[in-house]
Amino acid sequence: MFVKFGRLFVLVFLMCAQSARAQVQPPEPKAAEHTTADVIAWVKRDGTEAIFSHGAARIFGWGDDNVMVVRMAFANPKNQHSYAFDVLRDKPNAVMTWRSPSEMVVWQMSDSGEVLKTLHVDKAGPAPVDNALYLPKWRETLAVFFELIPPPAKTGQ
Repeated sequence: MFVKFGRLFVLVFLMCAQSARAQVQPPEPKAAEHTTADVIAWVKRDGTEAIFSHGAARIFGWGDDNVMVVRMAFANPKNQHSYAFDVLRDKPNAVMTWRSPSEMVVWQMSDSGEVLKTLHVDKAGPAPVDNALYLPKWRETLAVFFELIPPPAKTGQ
């Protein structure tokens, strides 16, 4: 009788241990709901027409003429940061900007979302910088657009 009770106790203990272990494991990360291509499509569809900064256009090698973009921009009044996403009309690039009261970072991206060039602007003026230097800020800024992009339109199925 003691042997049967002991086996039952071990079985119940193992089941409880397995259940407890399953509860403390971290949740699996969710797949990204949006991509940079989704943001580009959203900006093209719902953005407003604007002229890109002449100074930045010159640094990115786009000349001195007006560079027309479709822009989506937001500001956070709590921290005074602003975010802009520009899709160039005549060139196969997108440009994303993060700005605080004292500095600005501008990323030139390919249509697939790859960072091509990074420009940092502060009181010393604009300067191209290594892309890796501001990659965390790029991810943070892109996340703002991922959060704000509306869900895909539902089709009548």
